[in-house]
Amino acid sequence: MATTLVILPETSLYGSGCPVRMDGVLVEGDLLYADLVVPGEVYGCHADANPHAFVVAVSRAVLPEGPFRVQLEARDPYPGAPEERTVVDVDLRSPGSTATNEQVHADASLAVPLEPALVTDGDDLPNDQPVRYIYRDDPDCDTPVLGPLDGSIWRLADEEAAWDVQDGDELTLHPLGGSDSEIIASAPQMDWLFVRLPEATCP
Repeated sequence: MATTLVILPETSLYGSGCPVRMDGVLVEGDLLYADLVVPGEVYGCHADANPHAFVVAVSRAVLPEGPFRVQLEARDPYPGAPEERTVVDVDLRSPGSTATNEQVHADASLAVPLEPALVTDGDDLPNDQPVRYIYRDDPDCDTPVLGPLDGSIWRLADEEAAWDVQDGDELTLHPLGGSDSEIIASAPQMDWLFVRLPEATCP
């Protein structure tokens, strides 16, 4: 039997309408992350958040060369969430190799986020960085919209939780890694998915 290493537990949050399972782990470069699957066709999750903890034994032969990172997903965690990335500072592929407590830790670069830039209607959106945005209610639209930003109006995605942001509230907008058609709008109480409309007009 190959020598294995127990990787630190990570926790994912899913609504009760979205059963989740872990089918294994994937390695890309210096990143090891979970292969999480929500079986079946899912059109929306309940607004509750249910934690799922996983403790995984990984063959040393599968581990990246150290130092390496452990995350739930391939995308980078949002700034201010150091607990979502574990950094292992040593190479653990050799039999008998171990890490001290100091060599396995959260990513300090995520601990104190820099204040994101403020964007206003008409501005472009960066591809890989969050930005701040002041929400303005548009009484002519039947659904909450943002923008125009990046040349488009963005509408609240189908099946999202009820919108409870007030006119003038500040949001943080997060790009979704590799996607130019979806963004996450975050307020202190909730995150919402917004989708790009094909035309820069109210739906």
